[in-house]
Amino acid sequence: YLFLCDCCIFIVCCCFFFQAEDGIRDAQESRGLGDVYKRQVIEGTMSEVLSEANVKPVTEPIADFVEDGDRFVYTLLCEVFPDIEISSYKGVEVEVDAIRVTDDDIDKRIEQTKELYAEMIPREADSGARKGDFVIVKYKGYLDGRPMKDVYSEAYPLELGTSQLMPEFESAIYDMKKGEIKNVDVAFPDDYQLKDIAGKTLLFEIEIKDIREKRLPDLNDDFAKDVNFENVEKMKESLKAEIEKEKLNSRKQFISNKIMEMLTSNIDIQVPKRLLAKHTEAMLEEAKTRFNTEHFTEEDLKAFQGNIRADFEKKAAERIKSDIILARIAEIEGIKLEDDDVHNRMKKIAEETKRPFDEVKGIYLSLIHI
Repeated sequence: YLFLCDCCIFIVCCCFFFQAEDGIRDAQESRGLGDVYKRQVIEGTMSEVLSEANVKPVTEPIADFVEDGDRFVYTLLCEVFPDIEISSYKGVEVEVDAIRVTDDDIDKRIEQTKELYAEMIPREADSGARKGDFVIVKYKGYLDGRPMKDVYSEAYPLELGTSQLMPEFESAIYDMKKGEIKNVDVAFPDDYQLKDIAGKTLLFEIEIKDIREKRLPDLNDDFAKDVNFENVEKMKESLKAEIEKEKLNSRKQFISNKIMEMLTSNIDIQVPKRLLAKHTEAMLEEAKTRFNTEHFTEEDLKAFQGNIRADFEKKAAERIKSDIILARIAEIEGIKLEDDDVHNRMKKIAEETKRPFDEVKGIYLSLIHI
């Protein structure tokens, strides 16, 4: 039996009769299905039931098991993509700029390449830290003379001039020598993410453990050969082609995003609630890893998630709407995705992003709906 509750919810009802196996279970025992047996029944029949009902869930169905005399019934609450109508999606025009690779683009890419091959040379004992140097800093924060929990590090690495630390902290490090110790007051803004120190002024005891001067290689044929090019001229030609390809891919993505913006703005789409929650939570978990929130207090973590949840939920909703539209267009055009297509696409993504294939595959599997 199939029931449509709303545009995103189907209830699939499956009924069957139970027959005891050669008298091993008496009738009373047969009716008392345990949780393990219930799970086995559902796992053994759900795929066939959904296929027969032609229902394609986008999240894990919610199962409910009911006993009714000799008849056993379970229902599956299934979230599905809503049925939408797309009036027009062909012939959409997007204005873009012509692709040009300038000498400045190539020079910047060369500088980036040189950065990868920079040498880190220990500074002389009487030479202070300068902009561009890599330093290892030991620090401890104090509030009203008391050490602050978790506001310390035995060996914090940073590159002077690119740090995301408080300006007063980084400025104090300039001209300090290896082994030197200095105290500096740092005032934190009221909206600082760590509530324990937001709006307060902390005294930091700073010690320089090491200073390394960054020396970039000269641009010549020897360097070009070190990075697998025949000479500087061939290096520039290859980098130009690489940049051109990147700009072409960026333009394709821009066109795709613009087309999708126009399509989603013209169609009223109800987003499946559980699917939206799943995508939003996945984005929050990724953000927690990226921002290294393991040292946050429970209050700070709650505030952090609260500040970004609304934005992530909006982005997740737009992504799901795009998926719904693309699925509908694929259905209209008779486009079917084969396993080889998925494998080849993941392989291409791994090559373009320089990530291991298994990592890309793992990300894909974490994002598919069921």
